[in-house]
Order: sequence, then structure tokens, then C-alpha cells
Amino acid sequence: MAESILSWLRYVWDSLCLNVRLSPAKYLIQNAMVLPRLRGVSLRQYRKDDFEACRLLYELNVKKLGVKDSGLNQIFFLHNLPEMTLVAEHEGIIVGCATYVLKSSNYAILALAMVHPDYQRVGVGRLLLFGWIAQMPEIEGMTVLQIFPNKRTFGYFEQYGFEKAAEGWKDATGKEHDYVMQGVNNDIINATRRYLQAAKVPCPDLRHLPPIHQHAVNASMPGEKAGCNTQGYEQ
Repeated sequence: MAESILSWLRYVWDSLCLNVRLSPAKYLIQNAMVLPRLRGVSLRQYRKDDFEACRLLYELNVKKLGVKDSGLNQIFFLHNLPEMTLVAEHEGIIVGCATYVLKSSNYAILALAMVHPDYQRVGVGRLLLFGWIAQMPEIEGMTVLQIFPNKRTFGYFEQYGFEKAAEGWKDATGKEHDYVMQGVNNDIINATRRYLQAAKVPCPDLRHLPPIHQHAVNASMPGEKAGCNTQGYEQ
């Protein structure tokens, strides 16, 4: 009991210290820049030997959601865009991963993201989201961020300022899916970098990577429907 109270007090103190180090919130997304409940998480670039762990994350979340999805799209991204995949690691265990596609200097999508069911609702998803935004190049104007969540996670992304697009998109089977979007400027991009640094979350700098031509990606992707891009993504 005493240990849990001390742990809670330490978290409150660290949260106050984090708030002092961060600038006052100007945008909705900054209100979510709170200390993760799970401490000691680090973000890094995907490695080939992470493949089985990332596949397991996908399979566990598909099972939890009760949907049928072989994960061909995830396999494609891990094999073809490994440099644009972030993994979240805690005490040597991969607890989350996210692949993003930078389509141009001002347009990016979060293609696949998931968190281990045992590590959801403790801040891992938040760190992956901010780790992705931190990779965006600084340009004049806004960078459009696009995410294809499943129905259960729409509300999750809304708390970060994402809004449902007016029109959905159709997969290879003709089924229509909704997605969310948000424009971020240099203030927000830099705020995510400061947040990760203040929260003491190591994060790679992948801003040197060039944009990917989306038409080339689409031409190479397997013909499986892509309706489960953000599986089990709960903070």
C-alpha cells in the first residue's frame, strides 16, 4: 500500500515537472501531452529481428477485436518500409509499433499502428502517435496527417484534434471506410519533440528519410482489404 502511494506521488511530482518544462497549450493536441503511466518506454526504428514481435502484436489485437485479417498489409509494410516503422519498447519487450508513410513534405498517413493488449491505456499509443508527428519535416504552412482507425478507436484520436473526413474511402472490395485527419504546423511538430524529450522518452530522428510515392506503394500492396490499420490503439 505504502509503495503504491509513493509511486502515485512520484507520478504526480514528475507530471508537475513535465508541465513546467512544456509551453502553455495553444492547440488541442497539446492537452494530451501528459506523462505516460508506464515509465521507461523508448521509441526506436524497426529492425529485421523485430518482425515476429510485431506480427504477434497484430495477431493479438485481431483476436481481441474478433475480426478476420491475415495481416498481409502489415507484412508488406514491415518488409518494404522498415525504415518508417517505429517500435515502442519497455524492458526489452516490444509493446507497440507503428508504420507511417510520408507521401510528400506536407502529407503523411499513419498506415499501421498497434499496442499489445496488456500495455494499452498506459500511454504507449500516445508515445507512438507523438513519435510519428515528431518525424514530420518543418515546412511553411500545414502538414496534413491522415489515420484510418477502426470504429472503436475513432474517439481516441478525436481527443488529439483529429476530425472525421467528410467522405470515406473504398477498399478493393468496394466497401467504404471512414478516416480522420488533422493539419499540424511547425509549432505542434516541435511541441511533440519537446514533449518526448521532457518525458525522457528516447525517439529516433528519421526526418532525413525522403517521401514515398504512394502510387508505387499501392501498386505493390497485396489485394487484402485495409480496414484494420490502427488495431488496439488505446493510449
